[in-house]
Amino acid sequence: MWNVNHTLNKITEPTPGGIDTPKSDVYTAFQNDKPISFVILGRDTRPETGTMNTDAMIVAVANPTTKKVTMVSIPRDTRVEIPGYSGYHKINAVYAKGEVNRRKAERNGEVPTETGETLVKKTLRGVLGVPIEHYISIDFEGFRSVIDKLGGVEVDVDRKLYYNDPTDGTYIDLNPGLQVLNGDQALDYVRHREDSRGVKYYSSDYDRNRRQQEVIKAIADKLTSLDELPKLFKLLEVASEHLQTDLSKDQIMGLAMDLKAHTPSSFIVLDNGGYWRDRYTYWDREKLLTVRTTLQREMNVRSDHALELNNSPIHASDKGTASTNQ
Repeated sequence: MWNVNHTLNKITEPTPGGIDTPKSDVYTAFQNDKPISFVILGRDTRPETGTMNTDAMIVAVANPTTKKVTMVSIPRDTRVEIPGYSGYHKINAVYAKGEVNRRKAERNGEVPTETGETLVKKTLRGVLGVPIEHYISIDFEGFRSVIDKLGGVEVDVDRKLYYNDPTDGTYIDLNPGLQVLNGDQALDYVRHREDSRGVKYYSSDYDRNRRQQEVIKAIADKLTSLDELPKLFKLLEVASEHLQTDLSKDQIMGLAMDLKAHTPSSFIVLDNGGYWRDRYTYWDREKLLTVRTTLQREMNVRSDHALELNNSPIHASDKGTASTNQ
């Protein structure tokens, strides 16, 4: 039990300067009849990239009553309006803008009023019409280590993926077919974007989202098959150096216990209907409406935002020269 507590303390302790993580004197209980919403942030923290942008973003609602976990991938180039900022922006830059504000406040000796996580939550609430209560942030190394600890994940690679970039050490070389991917290969699979063979081999945001969802479902399949809770917490221990969350220890324990009652079919993946046009990814209006109403139903909140979709920055009424490639 000491190892479990030590691991949970590590992943739930406040980040330096953070304002959105539990404090030691605050107890946030897990309620077994109350849904929990959270955003999973995949971050590239490699020093050679020099970026704070998020590489992956997935919103999930865990409903202990329906025993469902409903998820939707947010394409990194989705056009959004950011609270407090003018104009339109790509959603993968939201976290970085919040972190710039936090660091600026700290340099001035002020208490930060915004972080990357809080700004992402606010922005996503405007997009999806549901409160985003918590975040789980994991970097590339944490993703790799979890999959390796699980013994890899089985996916059906749809086509040849090849990309070589010696400047940041990226080398992707995957062949098509059903296979078990280790941590490095799974990361390559979900991240593939450009391709060294030319533009026609590039992966779109839609391709990346589909692969992310495929790998998440494969991970979920393995997690639900674990026959002992200590094995699940061993995974957290492996990833603890690379994972941060504002879920409380009690909430994490409750979600882990609930996970044992889930089956792979309990994990529902929603299609965002994303398409590429003029630098941004937009969402199909009907798919966006379905995503919003489904998440609102699972969160038990009123659906009172449907009329806003006509003017939503992530929906363009005229697709024009829409393309799934970038």
